[in-house]
Amino acid sequence: MIILAVMALVVEFLITRFENYVVKWRPAPFNEQGT
Repeated sequence: MIILAVMALVVEFLITRFENYVVKWRPAPFNEQGT
């Protein structure tokens, strides 16, 4: 179960980093409207 928790943290970290990378280079239209 600990492995699953670690994998979840790693996946969340990668997703957050990927989103920051995409937003930095290509701002999405929906970001201008706000969440």
